[in-house]
Amino acid sequence: MHQLLWSTAVSLLIILSVAAQSVEQDIRHAVEEANKAALAHNTEAYARFLADDLIWLGNHGNIVTKPERLKAIVAPPNPRTLGEIERVQVYGDTAILVASATRADGSRRRLVRTLVKRDGRWQLVLHAEADAK
Repeated sequence: MHQLLWSTAVSLLIILSVAAQSVEQDIRHAVEEANKAALAHNTEAYARFLADDLIWLGNHGNIVTKPERLKAIVAPPNPRTLGEIERVQVYGDTAILVASATRADGSRRRLVRTLVKRDGRWQLVLHAEADAK
């Protein structure tokens, strides 16, 4: 009896671990596709990733709306590339992502992003960044 309960518990932990990895992969894929769209100046594809109620908090504390962010990818003043996604934590239909970015001038940023799963896809609702040391 104890062996059956132990086997069942281990099986459930494995299933939950695989499901969590799958969600994290979905999030990473959504972010990668959005970054490709932004670098290609594809506002239509990038707009699907940005929530309508997006809050984009820039390095100097300025708040940028979704329409303003879409304008910025058309002719970015200092384009950046998203570096390594360092951490993804999932809380149901909400995820927190920590990553690094390097701007064209060589400066580095740390990013924190909050994503929410809406209508079957992950959308960015909050972006904040700061200089990296």
